[in-house]
Amino acid sequence: MILTGGGTGGHVNPALAIAEAVKERNPGARFLYVGVSGKAESVIVTRAGYPSATSMPLHFRDFDPR
Repeated sequence: MILTGGGTGGHVNPALAIAEAVKERNPGARFLYVGVSGKAESVIVTRAGYPSATSMPLHFRDFDPR
């Protein structure tokens, strides 16, 4: 299962809680957390014992979420 988030760190603990719940039901499940390099998420995920990979952040030009 691939876990990911937005790079701020606030989403990491909920993602890890989901991973733990899935592991309880399926002990053979495997996980990979994909995040942005240099952010707190990589430290948190590694300390929790999950493998992680990084990707380059993607910025949408002229995108205004308001």
